[in-house]
Amino acid sequence: MTNISTNPSDVKIGWIGTGIMGAPMAMHLVDAGYNVSVYSRTKSKSEKLIAKGCDWGMIRQPTSLKIVILYLPLSAIREMLKKSILVMTELCRP
Repeated sequence: MTNISTNPSDVKIGWIGTGIMGAPMAMHLVDAGYNVSVYSRTKSKSEKLIAKGCDWGMIRQPTSLKIVILYLPLSAIREMLKKSILVMTELCRP
């Protein structure tokens, strides 16, 4: 198991999927002091997070990330990032 600092400012989190549900969840991490890098197919869905200081698109440099959270349909996940913790959620229909 990877040892990760619990100090929010020491943890770099990558968040992929900033739609209706993902953006508010990522915002909670930002408000808690975590360093979050965001990515979404539609950049405009990440604008509020970017305005709060999130990096846009740094997810493409996975070596800088300690935790990666994907808030995407399972079918969209093609390759896991190496040396990161992966938290997966799947969208479902009501």
